[in-house]
Amino acid sequence: MKHSLYSSPPERGRGRSAPFFSLVKIFEYTIHMGLNLYLSEIDVHVLDRNITHNLIKMAKEAGIYEVLWRPEEIGVDKASDMIPYLEKGVEALKSDPERFKEFNPENGWGSYEGLLWFAIDTLVTCMEYPNASVSAHR
Repeated sequence: MKHSLYSSPPERGRGRSAPFFSLVKIFEYTIHMGLNLYLSEIDVHVLDRNITHNLIKMAKEAGIYEVLWRPEEIGVDKASDMIPYLEKGVEALKSDPERFKEFNPENGWGSYEGLLWFAIDTLVTCMEYPNASVSAHR
């Protein structure tokens, strides 16, 4: 029996495994369900990261939601503008991990560690490329 991209994959077991297209479909789903953050210099992305929207509550609690998800709404257009927000947010996240872990999504998509890494990686890149333009796609 052939399966289309929209049909259910065959059951696992009895020597069968899920077809490749089901993995592609899952991958496509995750890409479209998160924030894509770009830092660019002269039309070259120096940072191209994706993070799940499931971490919005945690990001808000850490004070980094606006700078990551909605930078244009707070006047952030250069990487250097992000630095003070990210420094405070990373410090907040590091200072009380247990408080922030309470915001880990129940569905398992996203985590405290993932947001902390995302924020640190973005901060380091902002410091390396302070003149990079910021673009967030939700």
